Amino acid sequence: MAFVQHFRSQPMAVLPSKQNILLLHEVGQRYQIESNGEIPTPSHGDLLIEIHAIGLNPIDWKSATYGFGIPQLPCVNGREFVGRVAISENNQQGGWQLGDWVLGISTDYRDFKKSAFQEFAIVRVHNAIRIPPSIGNPLATAAVGVAYVTAALSLGVCLGVGFSRKGSTSHQTLLEIAQQDPSDLPLDVEPEIIPGIGHDYSPRPGDWIMIYGASSVTAQIAIQLSKLAGLKVVGVANLEKHRQLLESLGTGMISMLLRKK
Repeated sequence: MAFVQHFRSQPMAVLPSKQNILLLHEVGQRYQIESNGEIPTPSHGDLLIEIHAIGLNPIDWKSATYGFGIPQLPCVNGREFVGRVAISENNQQGGWQLGDWVLGISTDYRDFKKSAFQEFAIVRVHNAIRIPPSIGNPLATAAVGVAYVTAALSLGVCLGVGFSRKGSTSHQTLLEIAQQDPSDLPLDVEPEIIPGIGHDYSPRPGDWIMIYGASSVTAQIAIQLSKLAGLKVVGVANLEKHRQLLESLGTGMISMLLRKK
């Protein structure tokens, strides 16, 4: 589960020439602030986002401490952020306006222009999530992005669960979509996708799925995605603390998580 760190709530009137970037120069060292960093230049299909809040995830300190998930050094970390559109290079798709609130998910950690630990970052339009005005505090959504991607990929790619809506003519799962072009897959994830789980082993509507740690943000999203796919959910958690939460999510069966004394 992510922790949200707020920076500012008001947008900048003028785009600065440089920005602050939090850099990791060596594994096992502290992050350092680079105050003369370049601001990424958006290409077609990009949004440049002025970051107002970031979600802090375990990968942010584990990668820095143990050295995994780091494509090169120095490294700009950070997987999710909330901010406002500063530049839009694709006005035809999505109708983005300057100042719109956006939740950005840095699914491509190899491209530091999209990382969260800086004042401005790039988001591809297809990865940009518009935060509606009905959300009273848009900064709070900074802790949702990674959890949603984790839940969706775990169900859709690892288990081959389908999320097609009733009446939809498209029945491809995320796994089938990912398998369409193996040459486009990063080498470190290809073995998980090709060949992937067999079709006969993927859960079907009406099947049961058990989700441990069901009170976590990722698990809460996984519960709702599982229900969307027609699955029945067993949630495993501390019922003394989380029964009401899990019942509100529509968990079909709740199991008590017992701890050894």
